Amino acid sequence: MLNLKGEVIGIAATGAAVISHAVPSDEFNALLSGPELPLDKWQKEKSVRAYDSLLLGEWSEGNKAIEHYNEAIKLYPNFARAYLSRGIAKFQLGELLVANQEDIERAEKCYIAAINDFSEVIKRSAANPDTYRNRGAANFQLGKLLIENQEEIKKAKKDYIAAINDFNEAIGRDPNYAEAYLYRGAARQKIKQQKEAKIDFQTADRLNPDLRK
Repeated sequence: MLNLKGEVIGIAATGAAVISHAVPSDEFNALLSGPELPLDKWQKEKSVRAYDSLLLGEWSEGNKAIEHYNEAIKLYPNFARAYLSRGIAKFQLGELLVANQEDIERAEKCYIAAINDFSEVIKRSAANPDTYRNRGAANFQLGKLLIENQEEIKKAKKDYIAAINDFNEAIGRDPNYAEAYLYRGAARQKIKQQKEAKIDFQTADRLNPDLRK
């Protein structure tokens, strides 16, 4: 796969008759960066097994996906993408628990774990705006969960402020990130920054009129 500059950005791979994807070129290079090995020995390399676990996680759901990401990180602790995928999976699990009004305490733990994973991505790689948006969303949902369940209001406010800081980072990296403005507006609204929230909502609507529909 090439970008508009003609640079290689991915290696095409086909999983099934109707499913195709590409391995990012930097990850592909990392898998091949070691000494030349016969295929059977290469497949046993920790980095290769970690990548295989990552792919298994992306083809799974819920706790099963998280188990695969855990294995990928255990094999290759510096694998930033595995932390990102695990963070997203934990965030989604928290959302599911809240939507079904199940174990709220567990949902809170899922959001905290997701925040920690996104922080690991930021620590280990040049995080893109989405990573900050993801962490901001998890902070926002954590604050919302605390207020809805009449827990510490001060703690919830800290979560909203943390979310705003993350959305600031996302917008700083991509000034046209409509979803980050929308989320930041919602977080500002929660801590009574109504004027700033209104500006964020207006900016989000200008950048993407369909976002709030």
